[in-house]
Amino acid sequence: MLKPIIEKVAGDHVGIMLPASASASILYLAALFAGKTPVMINWTVGVGNVQHGLDLTGVTTIITARALYRKLMGQGVELSAIATGWLFVDEVAATIPTPRKIGALLQALLGARSLAHAKIPETAAILFTSGSESRPKAVPLTHANIIANMRDFASIVAFADNHRLLGMLPPFHSLGLVGTIILPLCLGLRTVYHTNPTEATILAGLIERYRVSTVIGTPTFL
Repeated sequence: MLKPIIEKVAGDHVGIMLPASASASILYLAALFAGKTPVMINWTVGVGNVQHGLDLTGVTTIITARALYRKLMGQGVELSAIATGWLFVDEVAATIPTPRKIGALLQALLGARSLAHAKIPETAAILFTSGSESRPKAVPLTHANIIANMRDFASIVAFADNHRLLGMLPPFHSLGLVGTIILPLCLGLRTVYHTNPTEATILAGLIERYRVSTVIGTPTFL
């Protein structure tokens, strides 16, 4: 359902600004199948650095959720000052008629073979450095880069069908994108998401409730 909407976005790149979530996974795939390279937006680096990243990559539209936009604005992040178009996925979803949703469900169940004919961009994603030394630098990741990373994961952790992951790292983080979005999609692993990696009590509750077997994180958060 999102593919035809994203196809209308100007340019070859589209920004995605979402925390760890199922929505981020869906948007990432939708952007690829729409022929757009996903540019993962790091909202923690400041509005000036976000704008710098958009200028580097030629992004004209950022896809996000209205709730996140409002939350960040309430925290003093002046997103309205960024020179870009905004597409709020939750508002778009509310306008999609039921017949179209049913059609999309049938296509998802019966039309998997059509994915083989999708024109996927060569670059799998564009991330940015933290900008701690200077302006953030754009880092393009190819599909080969990501596949190599997943093979490294699989060589260290023997994933089984009954394994469950906890996804907490934001998709603008390389480990968050590869380890908690692309890896479970490719291996068919059930994943529980939480949007804030610093909320240890909530994360512990999710691990217990959903019997999570693997947590992918960084030393800072763990």
